Amino acid sequence: MNYAPNRGKPWTADDDTVLMALRAKHWSWRAIATYFGRTTMSVAGRLTVLHKAEKFSAGGSINPRQALDLDTKQAGTILDSGG
Repeated sequence: MNYAPNRGKPWTADDDTVLMALRAKHWSWRAIATYFGRTTMSVAGRLTVLHKAEKFSAGGSINPRQALDLDTKQAGTILDSGG
């Protein structure tokens, strides 16, 4: 039995939005993992990625979701230009 049927599948923008909302409502890691069909480590890891993207884009001209899609060269260009 696969307890994480969405294991390995990419997170969508809608998933990210729901994930952030559920954590803001203080859902447990296990409840969120069950909701998404993922492991608790996957949920925690995704939140870490989103928070890093949010910090990266703070004060800049891109939103956190766009920051996740940048490659290394694009990210360096934005950082070098100051945002």
